[in-house]
Amino acid sequence: MTEVYNVFPTLIMTFDLSSHPANQRLIDLIEKTPSATHALVGNGTSTYKESTGNTFLKNPTIIDFTSTLQDCVNQFTDQAGLQRCKIINSWFNKMGKGGQTIIHRHEFSTISGAYYPIWDKDCCNLRFRSPVAQCKMAEMSSGQNTIYNTNEQEIQGEAGKLILFPSYLEHYTPKNNSDNRWVVSFNALH
Repeated sequence: MTEVYNVFPTLIMTFDLSSHPANQRLIDLIEKTPSATHALVGNGTSTYKESTGNTFLKNPTIIDFTSTLQDCVNQFTDQAGLQRCKIINSWFNKMGKGGQTIIHRHEFSTISGAYYPIWDKDCCNLRFRSPVAQCKMAEMSSGQNTIYNTNEQEIQGEAGKLILFPSYLEHYTPKNNSDNRWVVSFNALH
């Protein structure tokens, strides 16, 4: 008898929030909130600032949306067997054609989220690097990608989609092919 074990899997969850009643209020808030260039975001702007609290989701006009995001975080922690986490900071990025984000991870956080209120058909997807890639010392692929040998995975975005993932996962976006790729990002910590 043969048994197969998938040891140390990485949980990523997606949620369809496209019909949330606060979506238009969220888009309106992003449109009127000033943003600036940021080192991680090429050909785009961000409200992320290293020295401030990054509290975009605390705006009272979208508190119902923030509550829904928190419910999704709770589902993630329950599924992963983790202590519940609270959203601690949030910001948004707007990316245009040719924009991209460099590879990074979210320090001092347990769970990170990316919500896409605006997503054109040619937007670039979110890509994750394998957390065990650096441990593979002599593996050579047979040419067929499997969950065991791939060093990157891509999650398809779309308008209204929320992606939750462990903050330790390195991620990035390749060059964007659309004029409008908007993402609200946040971190949660126990």
